[in-house]
Amino acid sequence: MNHPNSKAGGDLSAAADPLPQSGEHDPTSKSALDLGRTQFIAKSARAGNRELVEELYRRVAPAVYTWAHLRMSPALRRRIDPQEVVQEVWCRALTKLPDFDPEQTPFRPWIFKISHYVLIEMTRKLPPRVESRSHHDSGAGWTIGNIPDTATGASTILARTDALEAFIDRVQEIGPEERELLILRGLEGKSFREVAQKIGSSEQAVGKRWQRLRAHLAEQGPPDYLM
Repeated sequence: MNHPNSKAGGDLSAAADPLPQSGEHDPTSKSALDLGRTQFIAKSARAGNRELVEELYRRVAPAVYTWAHLRMSPALRRRIDPQEVVQEVWCRALTKLPDFDPEQTPFRPWIFKISHYVLIEMTRKLPPRVESRSHHDSGAGWTIGNIPDTATGASTILARTDALEAFIDRVQEIGPEERELLILRGLEGKSFREVAQKIGSSEQAVGKRWQRLRAHLAEQGPPDYLM
């Protein structure tokens, strides 16, 4: 798949242009290469190439789905399906993509900023709990049926659900502090400094904890592009 602009054409892995990560990643590691390639695809997708847009979705949807699942309580997940969060986030992201500045902002933190707003909005729009409501009404108006498949890639996220659910089940077994680290660093892509400020720790301590957690999670075989 080629960007219509010749500068962005050619092999994506060779053309990837990741933002500097202040030594937080081994630039030759698989995760760093994935981040760089995702950044390049996001930069190219701004021009409206449909194939690149769909590739971008395949790369970020698993992380957004996992994030939504971990951020919502079981009770809330019964009212808002994490897949519906993914669809709404993606639709919002498509409308805002022309304003995305790949030279200043990594794509993953950018889309998770949108995710935060979407989840807050969806939660606030839920009607008061009424126990007599039927199961079919539990979605509170948030459905994926009226969103075009070409925009959402619904079949893709459904195909990944089994692997994601298995990984999420394993994540439930780790402690709450490690789970928060996974969300902030692994999914949202925050820097060590940002995570340290968020949880009240040092960058060095966060870095060491993340290396241990990532090694542990790697043994579990997380789905591609998740972290």
